[in-house]
Amino acid sequence: MPDPAQAAVTALTGSTTEPVGRFSYDVPTDTWWWSTSLYTVHGFTPGEIVPTTALLLAHQHPDDRARTVQLITAAVTAGKPFSSRHRILDARRRIHTVVTIGEGLRNAHGAITQVRGYLIDVTDALHRDLAGHRRSRHRPQQRPRHRQPHRRREDHRNPRRPHPPGEPGTTHRHRDRREL
Repeated sequence: MPDPAQAAVTALTGSTTEPVGRFSYDVPTDTWWWSTSLYTVHGFTPGEIVPTTALLLAHQHPDDRARTVQLITAAVTAGKPFSSRHRILDARRRIHTVVTIGEGLRNAHGAITQVRGYLIDVTDALHRDLAGHRRSRHRPQQRPRHRQPHRRREDHRNPRRPHPPGEPGTTHRHRDRREL
């Protein structure tokens, strides 16, 4: 059975080379499970740290932290599917742009007991897109290959060909001033 995360990655980035991590949050015990890829995106080796909500929030970009808190709160209370593009800081404080997709799962009584989802690191895809956009903006405009032949307007005069003296709209240096 194909991995649904790979389909999401291909749809978002146009390739399947972006790192995809899985996560699961157990609401009653307030515990997180991360896949190996999710540890890697955050700059850790599996088992090096214990994932917690506090750790997750500490690795959010300061400008995105409040939105992430709202996202987690909504997932835990409403359980609806969610998605978010935001930035995280890995263990070396490098910025990664990620897309998080998930949903809350309810038990038989309707209470949300778990939140599961995927985190996709789209940093490289975003940089490729931005680099391509910059290159296309700085390319010189190419002339069209098939141009319409130049048509002369009826009142257009060839400056190399002298106009007959006395023709309206013409001036000649050799014209006698007495004629004026």
